[in-house]
Amino acid sequence: MQHQRPVSGSPGLARGYQMPRASPSLTDRVTARLRDAILQLRLAPGQRLVERDLAESTGASRTCVRAALQRLGAEGLVVRSPSGMLSVAAVSPDEARQIYEVRAALEGAMARQFVARASDADQRALADAAAQVEQAVQRADPAAYVAAFGAFYDVLLRGSGNEIAHRFLHMLHARITYLRRLTTDRATLVRETQTAKLLRGIQRAVAARDANLAATRSAAFVARSAQFALQVLADAALTPPPAPAPGRDAPVPGSPPRPAAARSRASRRATGRASRT
Repeated sequence: MQHQRPVSGSPGLARGYQMPRASPSLTDRVTARLRDAILQLRLAPGQRLVERDLAESTGASRTCVRAALQRLGAEGLVVRSPSGMLSVAAVSPDEARQIYEVRAALEGAMARQFVARASDADQRALADAAAQVEQAVQRADPAAYVAAFGAFYDVLLRGSGNEIAHRFLHMLHARITYLRRLTTDRATLVRETQTAKLLRGIQRAVAARDANLAATRSAAFVARSAQFALQVLADAALTPPPAPAPGRDAPVPGSPPRPAAARSRASRRATGRASRT
């Protein structure tokens, strides 16, 4: 029997060969830039998104921007009105309530499973993530705080060994991150410090292999987050958004948040310190 020789240049036939990762395309980069602008609230909820303006600010073609907006629409970050106008999606109180209900149901169970299934490396990673949250609070770094927050839950869910639940929550990742950033922008130092302590409490419960305590603390943490987020959304609904600048419907991604979007972080820090004295 005559054996066929592998086709030259066929990477899948070479032992140990790994397919090279494709570099991010321009559409990938524009999508990431616009997503970051939305999640960091540089593009505010309800703001109109105009392809021409976004193409100018990102240096990409309108075709590329259109594809990026379609991806963000699939993530729930961009919505289209009946007239065809695109704008940054806003999370309604009812939608937020449903998201937190899903989180409460899944994350408590995931904490319990983490206790049963997590490796020593997972335990160390969770402790490191809790430390990153604490350090971000000390540095008054909201972007790092939100990132560390997300990393903590990513470790917790991954260590639970339930890939289906992890994927399901990943579908809500953009909306959950948006809510975290929105609440972070309204939180005082006292609240953020308490949040870090509560996450550390969850970490210590799983480190002690106490499944019931870990699940209880996780569920209580989500309930606390939901209460605050719903209050923030209710307050935001009472404050009308500022009028857009003449001749432009949306700010250039990377520009600072609009002044009326929230109190300055410095003033909230001062309020937090005063409330501790």
